[in-house]
Amino acid sequence: MENSRNASFMTRDRDRSIRIGVSACLIGERVRYDGGHKRTPLIADVLPRFLCLVPCCPEVGLGLGTPRNTLDLVEGTTGPRLVMTEHGKDYTQDMERWASAKVEELKRQGLCGFILKSKSPSCALADARVLDHEGRPAGFHPGLFTAVLRRAHSGLPLIDEVELRNPESLFIFLERVLDFALHSRPSLEAELWGETTRPGRGSTEP
Repeated sequence: MENSRNASFMTRDRDRSIRIGVSACLIGERVRYDGGHKRTPLIADVLPRFLCLVPCCPEVGLGLGTPRNTLDLVEGTTGPRLVMTEHGKDYTQDMERWASAKVEELKRQGLCGFILKSKSPSCALADARVLDHEGRPAGFHPGLFTAVLRRAHSGLPLIDEVELRNPESLFIFLERVLDFALHSRPSLEAELWGETTRPGRGSTEP
C-alpha cells in the first residue's frame, strides 16, 4: 500500500539521490535583498536526511548581488513586469532568459520537485504582489522564475514553505516527488529497493 511504500522512502539513505530544488534563502543562505535569509528548520535540517536539496536564488543568479534594491511585479500590457523598486529598471527579459537556462540545467540534473519562497517576485507559487503604475496593490501572480519553471517542466511537484507546514501537504508533496522520480527515472526503483519486490506489493521489509 502507498503508506508502506512512502514509509520505506522516508527511511532509506539511498533516497538522498532524489534531487529537489529549493529557494536558497529557505536553507539559510544569506541571499535576500537585505542580506538575510528565511531559514526553515524542516527544510534545512530534516529534508536533507532523505533528499538531495539543490539551492537556487534567481535574483542572485541574475547577478543582482546581496544586499540589493528590492524588486516588484508591476502591471504590464502582456503580464507583470519585474522591476527594481528604486530606479524602475525592468529585469523581466533578463530574468526570463536566465530562468529558462537555469531550468534546463536543473532538468538535466534530474530534479523531481521544488520548494519555493512564498510572496517572492521571483519564486512565489501564486502570491507575489502585483502593483499598478502608481504603486498600489493590483493583485497577485506567480513569481517570474516559477512561471518559467512551470512552463518548461510540466508536472514537476511544487510547494512553498507555508504550505509545507501542513503535515498532510508535506506528505502529499513527498509522495508526488517519489512518483515523479520513479516515472522519470525507471532505474530508481531498483536503486531504492534492490532486487526485492517494492514495499507495498507483497514484500516484507527486513
